[in-house]
Amino acid sequence: MLRKARTSFSLGPWSWVLVSSLLGCASGEDADRSFANGENGGKDGSSDSSEQADADTETSFPSDFGMPCQSDEDCSSGLCVEGADGTVCSAFCSDSCPKDYDCLSYEGLQGPHDHVCIPQISRLCRPCKSDTDCQRHGVVQDASRCILQGDFGSFCGVSCSGTCPDSYACDEVKLASGVSVFQCVPEGGRSCECRPSWAALGLETTCTNTNSYGVCTGSRTCDENGLTPCSAPTPSAEVCDGTDNDCDGHVDNGTCSDNLDCTEDVCDGKGQCSNPIQSSSCLIDGECKNSGDLNPTNSCQSCKPSSSQTAWTVLTGSCDDGDVCTVQDTCVEGVCVGQVQQDSHEPNDDLNSCTSFNAVSDCDSYPKGSLEATLYGAGDEDWFTYTVSDNAFCLIYPRVSLTVPTGSNFDLCAYYTCKNGGTLSLKCTHGTLSTGYGMSGCCSNNPGDAAENVRLTPTCSGGGFDDSGTVYVRVFNAEPTFTCAPYTLQYGDD
Repeated sequence: MLRKARTSFSLGPWSWVLVSSLLGCASGEDADRSFANGENGGKDGSSDSSEQADADTETSFPSDFGMPCQSDEDCSSGLCVEGADGTVCSAFCSDSCPKDYDCLSYEGLQGPHDHVCIPQISRLCRPCKSDTDCQRHGVVQDASRCILQGDFGSFCGVSCSGTCPDSYACDEVKLASGVSVFQCVPEGGRSCECRPSWAALGLETTCTNTNSYGVCTGSRTCDENGLTPCSAPTPSAEVCDGTDNDCDGHVDNGTCSDNLDCTEDVCDGKGQCSNPIQSSSCLIDGECKNSGDLNPTNSCQSCKPSSSQTAWTVLTGSCDDGDVCTVQDTCVEGVCVGQVQQDSHEPNDDLNSCTSFNAVSDCDSYPKGSLEATLYGAGDEDWFTYTVSDNAFCLIYPRVSLTVPTGSNFDLCAYYTCKNGGTLSLKCTHGTLSTGYGMSGCCSNNPGDAAENVRLTPTCSGGGFDDSGTVYVRVFNAEPTFTCAPYTLQYGDD
């Protein structure tokens, strides 16, 4: 029976997609254009169902039409053409042929013939790899196409404009170029099957096996049992076994990763992994280091692959101990040691090593002098001393003030002793009365980095009206932390 053309189709679980000819055949492209213009079938490219039916009843064909043949001489028409299971006798046509035949331009052994009846089924459903595999022998500009049927493989269609053999439908398919053409394909989403006569032809198509791990490619052919199973392996997670398990084109890739940038991930292809350290790197305590990288906790240790790739290499020479208060930092037995940057008044850490100031008169203006110094290191304190002379018509009020560096907490004490061993009676105009080191004095211990200030009112007995004496100044750190930022000390008599 005749079948009407359809403009769109659904083939159930798979869809027909055209495979472009690997050979880039110009005749195939011309055929596509011819088909798109309706130039397929007879002289005017039409294969109208009613005309076909009329031709079947009105046109007479030789009695050996469709019979097997070996050569043109075996046929009364002189035309032995390709059929589905070998060659068969055919005939010339004007514009129509019997059912399941197309009236097409043909070039045989005896030269070109304008129109010859060619079986539609000659190569229909053959496994294929390119359009050339589907183009019937001798047909000029055959528009039959190799059509992809998903993972199943690719199989030949045949150009149509209305009718197809039984169990086939003339459906619209789209070329890779985006142009739509009509091809006879298995009806209702049915898969193609091999004909017994195809077993010896070496027909082959490329098939795939797809899952979440990847896509593996194989092939299938026609043999005496029909279409062979797809030879593609099933994709699986990549493992170290010398096989491309996920079919991504890389063998054993990613199978031996230790997630470290400084190692090579090596698989021996037999299930054994190794992770050698790269030549320019170190792997120390589980962390990657580049050549020349310093130990973040010790600048006298470095990554030196030529010495060791798994342990720090001890350095010599200059270093940085990370302490801005030290100078001349040097590596000593793998440890960075810096020299404390002391102020010019050191050593003056106790009463016996006081730094002396110029003598002060009670008639002098305050301050008599000032200096900058540092308290650096646990337990460091600074001692200073100066004498104050009691002159007629002036009053003696020794005074010391301290400006503390930001973020520190320094305290200040000033002690007084009378000249010539006189007995001291002391009051504190500023500061708190205090005793220490066998002396009496005034101390200021404001919180944090607030300024400290002491002012003494000494009275010495046993020496007449002379209250001259010596001031001993102590500057010390009230906190366990220390800095090398300088403080400022002013001294004199107020």
